[in-house]
Amino acid sequence: MTDDGTHTSRAKRVLHRLPRWHRAPLFSPTGFLVRAAILSLVYLVLHAAGLRSCVSILSGSAASGSLPTSVSGALGIIYVCFYFAFVLFVPILIIAAGVMAAGARLWRGERSPSASAEPGPSSRG
Repeated sequence: MTDDGTHTSRAKRVLHRLPRWHRAPLFSPTGFLVRAAILSLVYLVLHAAGLRSCVSILSGSAASGSLPTSVSGALGIIYVCFYFAFVLFVPILIIAAGVMAAGARLWRGERSPSASAEPGPSSRG
């Protein structure tokens, strides 16, 4: 960093350009969806990288490939952690985001467009 703070101001400009969802509060529907997307993305990257084969070391069999046993074991544990996060936490976060958003709409008194439509003229005369 220089004395005039050019790196700091450049970093602030970059942070202000980030999308708003990136800075969403943790306990908000957007925050839950962002965390679910991040977990999903990390899991999909690990899966695409082929770390699924490293999970075999956890059952006592040697992993295929040229990785040392300790590295393969560590990668297998990382893969399993993100697999469980993808299978268990991502659906919970998505459901929680939906429930929280629906609860917020009800709390504010908003209704869905179909529920707020005015009924037609009555047939009583």
